[in-house]
Amino acid sequence: MEHVERPGIIALASTSVDISGRTATLEMTYTLLAVSVVFAGLGGYVGSETGWLVEFFTTFVGIIVALVLLNAIPMFAIACLKSPGLGLIALAADGFVSGLVVSPAIYAARVVDPRILVVAMALTGAIFAAVSAYVASSGRVFSPPRAIAVGVFGSLVAALLLNRYLEIGALGVMLSAGLGAFGVFILVINTSRVLRDPEGTGAIPGALMLFAGIFNVFVGVLNLLLRLTSRD
Repeated sequence: MEHVERPGIIALASTSVDISGRTATLEMTYTLLAVSVVFAGLGGYVGSETGWLVEFFTTFVGIIVALVLLNAIPMFAIACLKSPGLGLIALAADGFVSGLVVSPAIYAARVVDPRILVVAMALTGAIFAAVSAYVASSGRVFSPPRAIAVGVFGSLVAALLLNRYLEIGALGVMLSAGLGAFGVFILVINTSRVLRDPEGTGAIPGALMLFAGIFNVFVGVLNLLLRLTSRD
């Protein structure tokens, strides 16, 4: 059996990929990603509107349960590769549970200043949109360095715009832009990994990797804005 060497992070972030004939896999991956994102929003809304869930996920037991679920559900999704129906359900469940887990922070943002939630969603969406737009317009070759540059520029612009909207100051802009740049880097690396070996990676694991990157960016930005606002 031929051994396939997996590229490292540096190679994934610096080496261009010929994506001819791979757009179908990428489209499926992003479609499945959209399912996770939609259900994450639903989970976040339901959780933040349910008092006992907010309280539960701030307790030690709740945090342990959240960690177990966030690790178990993706493993189940990957195990369902031969059953697209079950895989889709697992992706939706992963998104919904992720939303429930972050619901205490969403609730806090709604209480402190509802604009925080809007800004966190906007910044995360801007990062994802910038990378996605580049992927869609890249033609036959995907260049990770260019995708990172486009994404970082988008995160910087978004950070400057959110400063006008929320007045988080120069430090807030730098921290938000830095967090956004890190999210762009993770998103581009995972996209590159999917494009290099779409059949080996699979649409479901690819969607899970991309969702994890987007979710972490959103949580990071949300917590950062909550901390910056609480200092005022």
